Amino acid sequence: MTLDIATDRLPDPVDQASEVEAKFRDKALEECRRRNVQEQTRNPDGTWPTTECVDCGEPIQPARLALGRVRCVDCQSRRERMQRQRAS
Repeated sequence: MTLDIATDRLPDPVDQASEVEAKFRDKALEECRRRNVQEQTRNPDGTWPTTECVDCGEPIQPARLALGRVRCVDCQSRRERMQRQRAS
């Protein structure tokens, strides 16, 4: 992660450290929010549009549906592992 921080603007090392910490925190929160966006929303009648995993077809656990997910735990884990491998 690259942070653009003008250290010459903040001569005090404590101020510099505070700014670095704030930038890291903001980036981490942004990433967390991006990863936790619901992939589906309930229909007006309270049902979910997708109740089976879009990758393998197995039923999605109710707790995952409540989070708006469209993949089972195994498929989501596999997907995240592949994304990490591509990023490295």
